[in-house]
Amino acid sequence: MIADDQAPYAVEAARDMLNGRWQPSDAEVLLGGTMRERRNKLGAAGMRPAIPWRLRTPWTTQSILWIADCVRITDQVLAEGADSLADSAMARLLCTYADAGRPCLISADRLWQQWQDSPAPVPSYQQVQDHAIAHDLDQKSAWHYLAVEAVERWEDEHLTRDDHDRYHTASVALITPHIVLLAAITGDLEPLASLTDL
Repeated sequence: MIADDQAPYAVEAARDMLNGRWQPSDAEVLLGGTMRERRNKLGAAGMRPAIPWRLRTPWTTQSILWIADCVRITDQVLAEGADSLADSAMARLLCTYADAGRPCLISADRLWQQWQDSPAPVPSYQQVQDHAIAHDLDQKSAWHYLAVEAVERWEDEHLTRDDHDRYHTASVALITPHIVLLAAITGDLEPLASLTDL
C-alpha cells in the first residue's frame, strides 16, 4: 500500500470505488468535472507570475501560486454546489483536495505582491550575447541559463523556509486526492489499484 496519511479520505474513496461501494452519481461527476474544467482553463491561461521568458519547468513561486489558485477554484465550486451535494462523497473528496493545497494560501498572496513590487529582472540582449560568447553557447541556452539564475536569485531573496515547507507539504499531499478525483470523474479506476491494498 502507498501510505498517504495527509489525505486518508482520498484513500478511503479509492477503496470504495474499487469495491463498488461508491459509484459517483451524475451530479457528483458534474461537480468534479466543473472543478477540473476550471482548473484546466486556469492552466491554459498560463502560470503566474507571467514573465516575458518561459522556463522549461515551473519554478517554486509559480507552483505555489498555481496550487493556491486551484484551492480557490475548488472552494468556489464547492460553494456553488453546497445546497444539493454538501454531504456527498464527491464534495468530501473535493474538500480533501482543497485542504491538501491550502498551506500554499499562506504564502501565495505575499509572494504575488512581492513579485508585482519587484519582479526578477529580464536578462538583457547584451547579457545573453556576452554569456553565449563566454561559455560557447547558443543564444537560447544562454538566455535560459540567465533566466533561471535571475529567478533563483529572486526566490533566494523572497521565499522563506516556511514557504518551501508549505509547498513541499502541499505538493505531496495533493497527489492522492488528484488521482482519485480524476478516477471519479472519468470512471477509469485502474490508477487506483496502486493506492490501496484490497
